Amino acid sequence: YIYSDGHRKGLPADYGFYPFSNGFARIRDIETGQWGYINPDGFLTVSIRYSEATDFNNGRAIVHEDGKAYVINKSGDRTRLPMEYTQDMTVFENGAGYISKSDGSLEFFTRGFKLTGREFLEIYSFSDGLAKVKDKSGRISYINKDGDVTLTLGKYDDAGDFSEGKAWVRKGEKFGYVNKSGRLVVDTLFTSVSDFSCQLAYVADGNRRGLIKMITTED
Repeated sequence: YIYSDGHRKGLPADYGFYPFSNGFARIRDIETGQWGYINPDGFLTVSIRYSEATDFNNGRAIVHEDGKAYVINKSGDRTRLPMEYTQDMTVFENGAGYISKSDGSLEFFTRGFKLTGREFLEIYSFSDGLAKVKDKSGRISYINKDGDVTLTLGKYDDAGDFSEGKAWVRKGEKFGYVNKSGRLVVDTLFTSVSDFSCQLAYVADGNRRGLIKMITTED
């Protein structure tokens, strides 16, 4: 492995090594064919014991042992998958996720890997407790960890993730912000915006650029 500062780290020849993903790299014992994971310092963090293993994504990876599939976190703690695993399964940091179906739709499942029957065209990662989704008509909504739709945006062309209780929205070529109730709290005045961070957001209106701060407390 080579690091961003040019430092190199030699690796044993009797293992297969793979690129880092989400802070971990898969390694494979060439003799036994079993998989484990190392951290960026080269230390083994998940023991080499699994017959199959995926890259880490959103703090989770899927592994197989003795014909059974599990989801593991970065500490190696694992949860049995009660459903058949496919390569088209995505698990988020909070344990919820979705499976890709043959018709192109995505079916959401909860933290306990319980399929909800709720299907979407697109499902994005959770942020501020909500995940942005799009249905087959392109309508944008937000769901909670149980897959319940808590907010639907009908009059905007695009929207971002929630951060500090607000998400940017776009109407035509102009951007503003809504709160988790869907109320427009910053009018669509800007040509570009960022997510809120530390109560500030970067915005631009043509050649004018600056920071905005919410001066009212939102529910």
